[in-house]
Amino acid sequence: MVFTVTLLNTGKAFAESYPRAIALNNSVYLVSDVKIDINNIGKEMGKIQRQRAPMPKKNGESNDIPVGSLIFEIKDINSLDAVAVKLDNKFYFASQKNFNTK
Repeated sequence: MVFTVTLLNTGKAFAESYPRAIALNNSVYLVSDVKIDINNIGKEMGKIQRQRAPMPKKNGESNDIPVGSLIFEIKDINSLDAVAVKLDNKFYFASQKNFNTK
């Protein structure tokens, strides 16, 4: 007997293989699950303009964040280190992978 197995890409493997990321300021920021209080949100900096797999490369790209999502400064943090991404009316911390939050 011969068995044929077909594997379907449901997106789950992608989500587990690559971190949620955006490209801004000619850098890639990793988007965390850490929520930021609205009182710590600064000026709007941009928005996601297109999706790119597996990882974003150009400003305005993301591999998982929906097109149209807004990106903001975080008060008292240099935007070259970290920014906030607005999703479902909540703000999430996104940083370059070498940023130290301590």
